[in-house]
Amino acid sequence: NDPDANIRGAAALSIGYIGRSNPLLISQVSSRLIEMLTDSDEYVRGCTADAIGNIGRKNPNLFSEALEKLLVLLNDANPDVQAWAADALGSLANVIRKNKMHTRIVSKLIEMLESPFPFTRICATETLGKIGDPSALNPLKKLLDKETEEIVVFKREKWIKAKDIVKEAIENIKNKNRISNF
Repeated sequence: NDPDANIRGAAALSIGYIGRSNPLLISQVSSRLIEMLTDSDEYVRGCTADAIGNIGRKNPNLFSEALEKLLVLLNDANPDVQAWAADALGSLANVIRKNKMHTRIVSKLIEMLESPFPFTRICATETLGKIGDPSALNPLKKLLDKETEEIVVFKREKWIKAKDIVKEAIENIKNKNRISNF
């Protein structure tokens, strides 16, 4: 609740890292984090989305209430906030697949593949791969044709070619749908 946005954002990031392995903390702060997704400051919104993504990797069901607010952040004026929201949604992919908002989220992520910002495109790409909706295959294949070998993004603690992330997302979708067809 600090009036300084930098402190609120740093607090959200810290909770995101600490909360991954601290169930007591998560239960105390999950509803507050969801509220912070609507903060007036873009840095706080982005950091909060990142925190939800970090915690959601191990505890996705805690944040099913955050889906609507994360969907709104996919339209944020700041492309970094859009990317962090997309990344957070990737952590909640299992929840999204079972949710009535599934189609709206996938549609917006597909739109984001046209973003002029590589980081935003790649976060949307990875999330589409995690969700596994086959409607994303053709748009991802078009993106694969557009991405150049020179575009790289810092993801997963290293620099990765955007083309490789798109290929991985396409394979994830294909694999998820082979499994679900049995």
